[in-house]
Amino acid sequence: MATYQFVIQLLPRAWIENKKNSVGSLYDEEGFYDVAVAWEANQKKFDLENIFFWILPKKKSWSKGLWIWGDEEENDIQVSLLENNCIESIRFRLDLRKSVDDLKLKLIEVAIKLDCYLFLPEFKSIIAPEITALNEAIAHSNAARFVNDPKKFLSG
Repeated sequence: MATYQFVIQLLPRAWIENKKNSVGSLYDEEGFYDVAVAWEANQKKFDLENIFFWILPKKKSWSKGLWIWGDEEENDIQVSLLENNCIESIRFRLDLRKSVDDLKLKLIEVAIKLDCYLFLPEFKSIIAPEITALNEAIAHSNAARFVNDPKKFLSG
């Protein structure tokens, strides 16, 4: 992930609304996160090809278990699949060096269609799929701070 990219993971609403689950359960002792736990009991059959093709062009992947739309150096969508084709994660990366207004709206639309919330790993938080909340998070992100003033960001 590049410093100018903002990462968003989709998480099933059913997992989030289960009072036994929390953001903290996505992180291990070293502080790394893994969203597979949220997806394992909340699988639905989605036609991901038809959901994402209109957002970004599909790209050939280096792995059978990873589908990619877009460009990894800019904006992309990555879906990790388990051997049984169950979803392990759905990740969006937004390149804040360019306007991503249209992409944000499409991301919100997809999240609603897939009945998901937005997990923001940088903030260790989950937000509803609403443009105002997403815009606020992006505005306060390290990626936005980097794009707005790289020298200040790197020296801080």
